[in-house]
Amino acid sequence: MQEGSNNVSTNLMNDNKTEEDVLEQPTFLTNQSLLNEEQSMVTNVDHEPSWLIYPLKNYGIRVQDNSDEIQSSIPINEMNGFNGKVDNFLKDGIGRSVAALMLTHRYLCPHVVLLQNDLTSEWMLPNCTYKAWENPRIVLANFLKSMFLTSSSINSNTNSSGSNSGNNNSSTNNNNINNACSDNAVEVGEYLGTWWRTEFNYSPLPYLPPHSTRPKETIRIYQVILPPKLLFKLPKHHVLKSLPLFDLDPNIFGIACGSIPQLISRFQIQSMVQSDN
Repeated sequence: MQEGSNNVSTNLMNDNKTEEDVLEQPTFLTNQSLLNEEQSMVTNVDHEPSWLIYPLKNYGIRVQDNSDEIQSSIPINEMNGFNGKVDNFLKDGIGRSVAALMLTHRYLCPHVVLLQNDLTSEWMLPNCTYKAWENPRIVLANFLKSMFLTSSSINSNTNSSGSNSGNNNSSTNNNNINNACSDNAVEVGEYLGTWWRTEFNYSPLPYLPPHSTRPKETIRIYQVILPPKLLFKLPKHHVLKSLPLFDLDPNIFGIACGSIPQLISRFQIQSMVQSDN
């Protein structure tokens, strides 16, 4: 009788195990160690995506002549001027821009595509503004379509010109078609980082200073993979250049543009060359 009561009390004690007793069980410790090993294997794998870039000679530039088309087709935020930035900030709050980081290469040396506005003399990645409720990735893709010469835009221009173009323009259109990309060639890749502009007339910074409680603009940077051939459309008073990464002096191009090599350092950049065969 006494042995039965002892067994019952022992079972009750086993049922009333504390959390520490459960955690110290061998089966729990074994499962937990396996889980920790799996998590460590996942975290120890470095993600180094590849980035295909093509020769600089495959890309060309065509300057737009129509001033009306300049204002409508390429809404670059620097074209608004200082007063426009102030008015937009007072009306809508902090400015929001999205920029494209595009790479090419010359003699296997990576080059970055930068845009300079003659009115402000500021070097900047090709960028456009977007609203708070808009998707910056979609806005950037639409902006790049207006910046690139696509096959559909060439066909529309050819049809509108008609027979007035003549033989000289027809040969030019053929060259444009060879360099033009398809309508779906624009590929917006990974999000790379955010730049901040603390004042309207200041160059952007790759970080937000702690003393800046009301930044004037935030710029989201996205990777943009260029197709093998491309023709850029540029408005007047703008210069598009491809500069080597080692030439991005912060004293000339700003601190933000000088930090571009750090933004892309985790990518495996593969320079594509055309084979002789």
